[in-house]
Amino acid sequence: MKKILAAVSVAALVAGAASAVDVSSMIHIDGNALDVTTAGDGSVKFLELNEYDPSGDSDYLWKLSASGDNFGAEIWSWSIDGKVDSKKIWFSPLDFLKVTVGNVGGQSIANPQFGWWAQSTNNYNYGYQAELTFGSLAAKIALEPGAGNYWIDPSQANAFNGKIGKTWADVTYDLGDFGKVQGIVNIGGSVGAHGVNGWKSADLAFGVAYNKMPYGATGFYGDAVVSFVNGTDGLTFGGVDSQIGGQVVLGAITVRETNVIAYWDEFKFGFEARAEYAAGSFTPYVNVDGYEIMAATPKMEFQVGCGTSVGSVSIDAHLSVPVTFADSYSFAFSIPVSFELKM
Repeated sequence: MKKILAAVSVAALVAGAASAVDVSSMIHIDGNALDVTTAGDGSVKFLELNEYDPSGDSDYLWKLSASGDNFGAEIWSWSIDGKVDSKKIWFSPLDFLKVTVGNVGGQSIANPQFGWWAQSTNNYNYGYQAELTFGSLAAKIALEPGAGNYWIDPSQANAFNGKIGKTWADVTYDLGDFGKVQGIVNIGGSVGAHGVNGWKSADLAFGVAYNKMPYGATGFYGDAVVSFVNGTDGLTFGGVDSQIGGQVVLGAITVRETNVIAYWDEFKFGFEARAEYAAGSFTPYVNVDGYEIMAATPKMEFQVGCGTSVGSVSIDAHLSVPVTFADSYSFAFSIPVSFELKM
């Protein structure tokens, strides 16, 4: 970790000699102050720190980035031991062109501004991405062979075409006050909605989306992705993933809600609803998550908590009560906490 920080610092100083460079960093740590359960023999546990948890809301534990007028770099980690999980460098040789090399995955569809339920058509992966912008029209084209692989390599067959690695492209048109519309195509990647159905392989996927979600204001979004898988009978229907949600701001109160519906082998449905109140430097909130609502044993989680900040450090603590609807019932609750520093 010290070597990484030193390298970034030296690079920033060298680049700064030629032009101004903005350097930012973020560190995120979370855990549980208390965990109580009656399952089995029962237990009461105190003071735990977690590694990256895909069911949480954080994208990483720490992040460092540096950028100038037409270049930049970023590294971040999911791991509490500090190893680098992702790194990328971008540069803009022309006003309308931005090129990124490194980790270019994680393409979301409607891309809501809150929660962890954002739908995506691929996981994070290494490759190359070109982003073109012409006024209100923007397009991204990405080639993602993954670390240590070639994009075209007959010896590393892709399920869809036998030679070419994961490829995706999307086009977005900005309608101004009316929101944004987006279309996407993905070859040889994955489709998933966190918390509901996980990730599924999709040899070919098409998606459309609409998004009117200016952060901090009233808006809504929705999308749908249709997937196909390649088998002995050629391309066959693989499933549908869709989501719809939005938020309403009423003075100091913000209400957010999103639903995710997935149809693969069976329908799966989940939702996330949140209401928060801005009270000076404190933001108390209530959050309700529902998982696998149409399954035999649906699950829900209730959270009541509060966020605040001390200088550049953000702190969040809440009471979490998970409930599983089944023949046997066990009571459990925890008090998760998180700390985040942004500079």
